[in-house]
Amino acid sequence: MILDRIRAYLSGSVVLKVRGTDLEKLLNAAGRAGVVLKSVKRHGRYLLTARTSAVDCRRLRGLVSPTQYKIEVIGKHGFPLLIHRIRRRRMLLVGLVASIALIYYMSSFVWFVRIAGLSTLSEDSIRQYVASQGIRTGMRRSELDLEELERDLAIEFPRISWVSVRLRGTLLSIEIAEKLAPDENAPKAFDVVAGKSGLIVKFIPLAGRPLVREGDTVEAGQVLVEAVRGVDGVDEDFSGSGSAAKAGFVSARAVVEARVWYQESAQVSLKDQEIVRTGRQKTVRYLHLLAWRIPLGRLGGGFEQYECEERDEVVPLWPGSRIGLSMTVKTCHEVVAYPIVRTAEQARSEALRLARARALAAVPEAVEVVEEMAKVSESGEGEHARVQVEYIVETIEEIGVEQPTRAAP
Repeated sequence: MILDRIRAYLSGSVVLKVRGTDLEKLLNAAGRAGVVLKSVKRHGRYLLTARTSAVDCRRLRGLVSPTQYKIEVIGKHGFPLLIHRIRRRRMLLVGLVASIALIYYMSSFVWFVRIAGLSTLSEDSIRQYVASQGIRTGMRRSELDLEELERDLAIEFPRISWVSVRLRGTLLSIEIAEKLAPDENAPKAFDVVAGKSGLIVKFIPLAGRPLVREGDTVEAGQVLVEAVRGVDGVDEDFSGSGSAAKAGFVSARAVVEARVWYQESAQVSLKDQEIVRTGRQKTVRYLHLLAWRIPLGRLGGGFEQYECEERDEVVPLWPGSRIGLSMTVKTCHEVVAYPIVRTAEQARSEALRLARARALAAVPEAVEVVEEMAKVSESGEGEHARVQVEYIVETIEEIGVEQPTRAAP
């Protein structure tokens, strides 16, 4: 259907108005000649309208006598008509091409810089530092080194625990996470460990002794960068500052991005049942008296099948009273089980939908999903046939988290 519409648009179509005394004869002649007429409508005995291609319109004119039938084109549609109109308006075509070229050229520059995630750091100070590195609005995207900017920002501002620099079209987005305010009782040095299991795709150690590298697979809790010991200073191959260095250890810092996988499954049977509420319900109250719970109605609400929900409430002894009776209100809804029979394709679609929704729900907000994969399997026969889907969502996210160093005595 869609391909037919595309072909019709590319070849062009016309709407014809045909007048004549014997229209059935015209339709029969067109059918024998292979002329395709669509959307044929009669408007009285001597008039009809139809849609056909531009080529078939010319063939139809050659089949009939102009004295017996009057064929008039009342509408034109499709790509050939568009080309004809553009050829008559050449400046419009020139302007369109020039606009597209200008948009493409302008999209190769950075026009906006957005900084997000700041709490104590000043946005102006970040912008001034970024400008001092030669990054400004109007510069070419190809001149940017995003990894170098991330590393420089993390080194220049010790308050930054994580920074991500991304290009989104003409927008340069800088997302920053700051360190929490120091606790006097907290450890003075930290390792960087893996908050989740994954495959490291970007690893920029900023301080400490790196224990892994890009391409390594790590497990949750594994130490990625270890704090180093400094004696009133630091090791020769490491620079640090603050109370951590004076305490003998300097905290590790790093940018660690990894591929992380979230896997969920769902199983759907070809024969199942759906529980539906009928709309009938009954409320059962329980009075709490000392250690007793006294029902004030029939359990189950008098329904053959039901499901219930409870809530607690206090009924005042008189209006405005602060003293009342403690009760539990149970509302029972009548339900009916309807059988569901699915085809294998319907069960597969439902299982895919459920598994995908569960996997995506496990992905943290603002995390980029790079790939989705599904593994479908079928088992059982007859009434016990079912479809199972294992759905995997792959993301790229920052997994480095701080943890009190294990190297400290």
